[in-house]
Amino acid sequence: MGNYITDVIDDYNPSLEEPIFNSFILFFQDAILDSILKTFDLEFLIFKDKDGGNVDTVHNVRIGVWQNEEAKKEYEDRGGYDKNKYHRYENYNKKNKVISEQRKNGTLYDAYTGEHLLDKVDLDHVVSAKEIHDDPGRFLSGLRGEELANRDSNLQPTSRSINRSKRADSMSDYIEKKKEKIAPDVQSRMMECDNIARSGINHEINRTYYTSMAFWGSLTQTSLISAAKMGGRRAFGVAFIEILRCVRSEFSCVNDCSIPSLLCSIANGFRNGLDAVMRRYCDIIADSVSGVLSNIVTTLINVFITTFADTVKIIRNITTYVVSALKVLLFNPQNLPFTARLREAMKILAAGTSALIGNVVRMKISKVVCSLGDIGDALSDFCAHFCSFLVNAFLMLFIERGGFFDKMVYWLRTLSVDNTIEYYREQAEYFEKYAADLLDYDLEAFRQDVMCYSQFADKISIIPDDRELNVALKEFLHSRGIVMSWEKTHDDFDAFMKDKNARMSFE
Repeated sequence: MGNYITDVIDDYNPSLEEPIFNSFILFFQDAILDSILKTFDLEFLIFKDKDGGNVDTVHNVRIGVWQNEEAKKEYEDRGGYDKNKYHRYENYNKKNKVISEQRKNGTLYDAYTGEHLLDKVDLDHVVSAKEIHDDPGRFLSGLRGEELANRDSNLQPTSRSINRSKRADSMSDYIEKKKEKIAPDVQSRMMECDNIARSGINHEINRTYYTSMAFWGSLTQTSLISAAKMGGRRAFGVAFIEILRCVRSEFSCVNDCSIPSLLCSIANGFRNGLDAVMRRYCDIIADSVSGVLSNIVTTLINVFITTFADTVKIIRNITTYVVSALKVLLFNPQNLPFTARLREAMKILAAGTSALIGNVVRMKISKVVCSLGDIGDALSDFCAHFCSFLVNAFLMLFIERGGFFDKMVYWLRTLSVDNTIEYYREQAEYFEKYAADLLDYDLEAFRQDVMCYSQFADKISIIPDDRELNVALKEFLHSRGIVMSWEKTHDDFDAFMKDKNARMSFE
């Protein structure tokens, strides 16, 4: 075992007077410190993850998930619904005049039932004015409720009985209450009107909010804060490990155990450690970029669905691993060859995958054992780390020994520009040779051969007898100077077939 280790690791030179285990541990101290750095976690101190991410979205506030407490308080203090403001709005009065003229002219029809309207006509807010007034998404966008409610697509003529029985209900709630009294085709028209009106309102809310300075300012601010936290966490971790490593190195060189010597060693260790931190600024920048990207990705996801606090943490960790892999592939800070660079990136992504699975396992188990308190937390953490270890070990083994990596590298090399250029260069040489052969070919003789074969094909197409066809084929071959293989040794084909020692050869 010792010989194998010394063969594999050139720098490992154990002392003959020291136990092999001690020297082995000393050699791997740096690796152990690096692993501590990778798992150095201050998230519980600097990250306060919440459901829904860090930025308010229309989707989230509509289900009661707010990030900006001031905006939430303003919404709660928005004031009650004033019917007069909505029914005296300019566009409402304008649309009312239009349907009044249509009713007088006899051209007005109910938008829901399709019936001819002659009297007792109302102008209905398809999406009720009160629903729009109380919509948190509308409030977040800063749009006036009166303006949204009185869009042309949200104002439809209907009978007074339908409008006044519908009141402030949504269309789906109204149909559910009256479904036994409303014909199926009328229900379909009602829902079609509601879908058109609601999609137009939502489109205007989303367009206004997601292009506003409020949204982009909040996204920028939270992204910078996330970048500072991620970069600060990495900087603290790097500083801690590098200073510890340098102080340990200084202590190993101290012969005098006096207090001044120890203090001097500690000071040298701190100075060398800080210098090492400055040399690893790329790692800090990469983590800062991960913080920005994770915040942006989380916000984009929350535009459509609400993420839980644990999901936010998972997104942040995944982004960190992806950025680290891209840094290795694109910037190659260690000046690795392409194969080694690709292998290192795959290992980083494998570690990210195992961490993701571990987090998912922790989330699932913690829900089951939440009643156990601290014991449940410890159990979920143990299971999460154990699963991460198993998955990471399997993926590392697959990358190193599975053969998939070598096949992928070979495939990527076949896609390289140099190989492509070489392929087309070879094809060009083949075409040049073919063109030269064509130039040396006697075209007149070629035309005569084509005409001869064409005439013979016409001749044999009208021969009805197989024996006569056989004679014609034999005469044609002789006229072209083609000798059948059996004619070289036998008078006819039957004699050739009866000869057991005869062999047919094609030239």
